[in-house]
Amino acid sequence: MSISFAKLINKTIAVWCALLCATCFGQDNRNQLQKINNSQQNDLLVLKGIENYINGLKSLSASFSETTSRNNDVNKGYIYIKRECLNGKTVVKIDYKTGALLSASLNGRFLKLTNRKTRKSQTYSILTTPLYALLAGKLSFKDFSYTVLENSRQRVKVQIVYEKQTFNLTFRKNNNKVDKLLFWLVSSDKGWAEVVFDDKNYYENDLSKIPDSTFS
Repeated sequence: MSISFAKLINKTIAVWCALLCATCFGQDNRNQLQKINNSQQNDLLVLKGIENYINGLKSLSASFSETTSRNNDVNKGYIYIKRECLNGKTVVKIDYKTGALLSASLNGRFLKLTNRKTRKSQTYSILTTPLYALLAGKLSFKDFSYTVLENSRQRVKVQIVYEKQTFNLTFRKNNNKVDKLLFWLVSSDKGWAEVVFDDKNYYENDLSKIPDSTFS
């Protein structure tokens, strides 16, 4: 009788331990799911912040350093962008201090790059270039496959993948708000190129920093 009672007690203890463990593990799972949900919500908020920032960017004038996978070449130059300013079109000019002087014009969804020394031009569908994220009439992450790589108090980094190309954009955050484009990295099976913007010559939404003759 005493042996049966002892077995019953042991079984009861085992059942309660199992229930307790299940409860603990269940709570851990719920906590983990809550963390995932919070992370996803934070990502959605920061993506919305990037959309608002880029869609509010009407002009950009900046000096930059570009490093490429081709022998780790480093080029310096200036980039000028007017988004939807001239006849509703976005225009771009890239002026390298070393190397060819390039100009780029956007007509609909086609980007034309012209070497202003050789006069030779190449045309690309903007949908096949990472610049689409910056030059599109209105950026929406719904149009891309994306991943938030970093979301800290100081900066946010997002990766866009399409047309077999990877486009990493890194932004500065100030008071939890995206307020500056720091650099981008483009990579594909043909190589990679990284553009880093200088702090001293960086102007947003200031057309006075873009000479009238820039796009003539």
